[in-house]
Amino acid sequence: AGKSIRTEIYKGNKLVKTYYVGDATNDNMGTYMLLEGSSTPFICHIPGFYGYLTARYVTDATTWRDTEIFANRLTQIQELSIDYFDHPDKSFRVRKSDDGMYSLETLHPTPRPIVPFDTVEVMRYLLAYDNIRFDKVMSYDAGKVDSIINSKPYYRITLTEPNGRIRSLTTHRIPFDPESSEMVEEELEWDPDNVHGILHDNRSEVVLAQYFVLDRLTIDPFRFQTKQ
Repeated sequence: AGKSIRTEIYKGNKLVKTYYVGDATNDNMGTYMLLEGSSTPFICHIPGFYGYLTARYVTDATTWRDTEIFANRLTQIQELSIDYFDHPDKSFRVRKSDDGMYSLETLHPTPRPIVPFDTVEVMRYLLAYDNIRFDKVMSYDAGKVDSIINSKPYYRITLTEPNGRIRSLTTHRIPFDPESSEMVEEELEWDPDNVHGILHDNRSEVVLAQYFVLDRLTIDPFRFQTKQ
């Protein structure tokens, strides 16, 4: 009773079943479970799955969170902009007009069209936004979250959908921890693998994302420019 997980199943507001999830069997191939009111425990498993099931009964809500950052098809992107805070001259914006034509421009110091550019390459780039995800929500206290949010951002991606909904990701670099890896010999200033992220201006939490996932988005806009 002290180690089990109480599980309740509802149909609407009606409680239809309660059972307790216990420890694994000695061979770790099954899990002890007990229906409330019963004196007979059962060893349960999922057909085709080898292992105990206790780890699937997680009560931490962040574990169940969808890890989506962007999941937009090409037709769901009206405007896309990236602000690079360390290199503002590379910040850019892509817009799609009502007649389906694309425009490309720099943002700083003032908006300036990048012409001519390869429209097909721009569209191919926008296709990358169909499945961009973070790793996990960080369990930081409010003070740590505030410290990260108020630090200088690395870059900010803002995506506007045709219906006007805005989705965004603001990233903050993570100071390198020399004890985190024995493979890195040189002195680094920033974590080479991961970055903190703030999703859609939600200032109450910080997520962890990989450069491996995000690097396909953070490009130099002049790669799209073609020779006249």
